[in-house]
Amino acid sequence: IVPFQMSACTDNQSDLNRIGLLCCLSPGFRGQARYRYRTDDGCSFGYREGRRSSVEIVAEVKGRALHIGVRTLSRGYGGIHVTPYTFNAFDRTLLTVDGAPEKPATAVQETIRLTGRPLTCYRWQQMGQ
Repeated sequence: IVPFQMSACTDNQSDLNRIGLLCCLSPGFRGQARYRYRTDDGCSFGYREGRRSSVEIVAEVKGRALHIGVRTLSRGYGGIHVTPYTFNAFDRTLLTVDGAPEKPATAVQETIRLTGRPLTCYRWQQMGQ
């Protein structure tokens, strides 16, 4: 699980509360992948007083479906919005945020650039987003 900025950074004013999450799990993956993402304003010591946000992400493959759960651990710097990406086109991807019922997501094929050459992958979004 690799977090990344979904748009090209042109200055130091990046929105670190809206991230892409590259889930590098294959359909044959067994077990769980976990990642804890934390963010703050990046320019003060406010995190020392709790002005930091964090989420825990758990991803697992069940059959041909990818299940991704996001659990908020703290909101001191605001909510964190996660957009999952995969290299594989799973039959289904189900998202749950903070224990809400799982919702199916639809895949949109697109090209991203993390470093170097562009990568073709799938961006998963819930209906209405």
